[in-house]
Amino acid sequence: SEELHFGKDRYHQVRDMCEWCRDNFGDGGYIGYYEDYDDRVWFIQQAFGHTTFAFRRGVDATAFALRWL
Repeated sequence: SEELHFGKDRYHQVRDMCEWCRDNFGDGGYIGYYEDYDDRVWFIQQAFGHTTFAFRRGVDATAFALRWL
């Protein structure tokens, strides 16, 4: 999977990023570090204010990066 990392300075945008992902890619969401992400096409993990978005498809990661980076 492709991963994109964000620091604490972007924490206030995480909810909007999640909504954008749901609208554009479908099922996804928060996942624990030891949890399998099943059929989700994207997922998010957070720790200590840092956020990681991961995508099964590289094309989705690219679209996300173009919008949010």
